[in-house]
Amino acid sequence: MLKDDGYGTITKLEYRNSELIPDRDYQKLLIIDILCTTDRGEQIDIEVQVLIHQDFAKRVMAYWSKLYLSELHKSEFYSQCKRTIIVCLLAENVMPHNDYCSRVQAVDRKHDLVVTDVLDLYFLEIDKLIPNKPVTQMSAVEKWLAVFSRKVSKKVKDEIAKSEGAINMMMQESEVFLQSPENFTAYWLAEEAERTRRSDEQGWKTLGLEEGRKEGRKEGRKEGRKEGRKEGRKEGRKEGRKEGRKEGRKEGRKEGQEEEKVNGVLKLHKMNVSKEFIAEFSGYTLKKVNKILAAADKKTESVSPAVKKKKKAKDQNHHIS
Repeated sequence: MLKDDGYGTITKLEYRNSELIPDRDYQKLLIIDILCTTDRGEQIDIEVQVLIHQDFAKRVMAYWSKLYLSELHKSEFYSQCKRTIIVCLLAENVMPHNDYCSRVQAVDRKHDLVVTDVLDLYFLEIDKLIPNKPVTQMSAVEKWLAVFSRKVSKKVKDEIAKSEGAINMMMQESEVFLQSPENFTAYWLAEEAERTRRSDEQGWKTLGLEEGRKEGRKEGRKEGRKEGRKEGRKEGRKEGRKEGRKEGRKEGRKEGQEEEKVNGVLKLHKMNVSKEFIAEFSGYTLKKVNKILAAADKKTESVSPAVKKKKKAKDQNHHIS
């Protein structure tokens, strides 16, 4: 893709020094940052984002600016700054149009002129690519995005792998990675933790506001509508937010962590991991692990045959997708 836009050939690839951008979210979400260098000295930063954070575009600009200046020393001229490209591979959509590839540059909008070629941002939104042509007619970029897409069938992905040796090798390596219980569970728990954190923040914020309004109305009726509304809302929101968030976060975190651990135990059990390993990994006793698995089996047995059949069909469809 970059070669078609006039860039050089990649000659060096390395995982970027984490100190270049210290504000990392590695513990919240698995993010792969790869730095490439071309034969012309151009720098290409590849950012893989599973979940889009708030102010994503501003964060990308921060990545670009730090990378742009990273090799510029005080004794050098700005003319020596290298072209810097950020390529964002996104599992969620950020642009309002339907095109899967967006290219952002520094442009004079009035005269439609590129001011400088040192800035280039590419947003590749995977799920916007829905192949409607044979694999033999797909471009290299379309093939790569298709194998990552949740909307492309396994049959098409296998056909793509047969046509491209590098893609076939990548897919095989991915399967090896996910076959490791430790790798899969760490990745899965990291994603779930991020989703839970976002959900908890929004939920307790809403609850705190509602409790504040309720308390404010109660005080307002006692002391008079005019003064009561003003003071009641102020005090009620303050107390409601403080108490609601404090108690809610404590209970929510405890329940959420416990639920995550239980789900992790069930997930590892389905992967035929030994109970002893599950107990060691989760921090539960072997007795507790057996109790969790027994409860899950009992719950499964209580499901009616019709529901089981429907769930089985749904799981098969989900697996295919």
